[in-house]
Amino acid sequence: MILIPYILSIIFDAWADGWRSRSKEWHIQQALMVLALICSAMFYDHGLSLWILVYIFVYGLLRFALFDDLTNIFARRKFGYTGKTWWDRQVAKAPIFLRIFFRAIALFTGIMITIQIL
Repeated sequence: MILIPYILSIIFDAWADGWRSRSKEWHIQQALMVLALICSAMFYDHGLSLWILVYIFVYGLLRFALFDDLTNIFARRKFGYTGKTWWDRQVAKAPIFLRIFFRAIALFTGIMITIQIL
């Protein structure tokens, strides 16, 4: 259940980046992303502790696994497209199957950590 706000925020953020790259308005997508993250706090009943760091780690894993491909989908780019930033140039050096493999591991790990916490 806690994965839903995280995944929604990643989808909204990728949607915003895709629209921004096409020179369109993107404020509503950013607002929805923040709203999804704020709403995720209602699932936390552990208080402020080490668990918050675990949730941030899980969010980072899910973002790594989903964000680039979702941005490319919303921007109507080809699968596996990488941009011109330093990070994108480093990622582009790896074969596509390796990128998919590591993203699948990150997605699986994020989901499994969440299931173990619940």
